[in-house]
Amino acid sequence: MEPLHPNFRLVDWKEVRERLTTRLEGLDASEEIGTPGKLYIQARELTRTISEVIKDCIPKVGLLPYKKQWSPLLTAKCTELNKLSCRVYNRRMEPGDLMGH
Repeated sequence: MEPLHPNFRLVDWKEVRERLTTRLEGLDASEEIGTPGKLYIQARELTRTISEVIKDCIPKVGLLPYKKQWSPLLTAKCTELNKLSCRVYNRRMEPGDLMGH
């Protein structure tokens, strides 16, 4: 089974902004960060908060409901290329064949 992925096209962005604003206001963020450890902690909390809002607000989807197919012209060209490739490969050991030497 394919894992589900967020579909950002189906989002109510107003709701996402409101929820994210509320969650970010609740973070304990200071104006000055005194140590690298505090910077790491605040960055981790910010990332966790954004990830949780995405998980809660963004709908999940699996595979697309349609399959992309080649055009008939592209299919014919692919078949032609495969046939030519086989011919070149089969002639690789013939004397006078410039492609195999």
